[in-house]
Amino acid sequence: MSLESCPDAVNQLLKKLGAKNLKAVDIVTLTPAEEDEKYENVVGILLTIPRDMIKSTGEDQAEDIFYVERDTAGLGGIVSLINILGNGLDKIQFEEGSALKDWIDSAKEMSPVDRAKSLSENEALQNAIKLVLGDSVTPHDDVTHRMVSFVQLNGKAYEMNGVSEKAINIGDAQEDELVEKVAHRCMNYFEGEKETKFNLIALILEN
Repeated sequence: MSLESCPDAVNQLLKKLGAKNLKAVDIVTLTPAEEDEKYENVVGILLTIPRDMIKSTGEDQAEDIFYVERDTAGLGGIVSLINILGNGLDKIQFEEGSALKDWIDSAKEMSPVDRAKSLSENEALQNAIKLVLGDSVTPHDDVTHRMVSFVQLNGKAYEMNGVSEKAINIGDAQEDELVEKVAHRCMNYFEGEKETKFNLIALILEN
């Protein structure tokens, strides 16, 4: 199952997973000052870029970030979304009985790989996801782009690309600086590229 990189698809899945006060919006510029008001209360960011740009690196990796390894789970961009939700429990409100909230609570002490295995075996979550996305699977060789997720916690910004063993600490950042930090990270990804198709979605808290 794959998650389409557009706010409508993400919002449908958020609703089905029981996240009540969160919505997805497009980020249309890498210069945040142009649209500061729109990007207030950002919980996380989804960046979709060509698959071959995402590589495991030797950068500083974080132990205490909720992170699911992607390939073991077999859920593509859905894992990137869950990586954001799993780090936002202090802000995100879930419907009572949310299968995702129950699973996150049960998986807190697991390793990233064990979380991925547990997620792939959780029938309640799998069924909820299938209701929105269907059960078709895109062959690995046909996947051209992948999602990377970003969050801000405890004064730091973190990248979760699903390839590295753990989340990557990409530097100091306050809550209102995540979009700017991700914009700089994008520049690192795109350095030397003549043309790159990418997409940015912010997950923001609704009033």
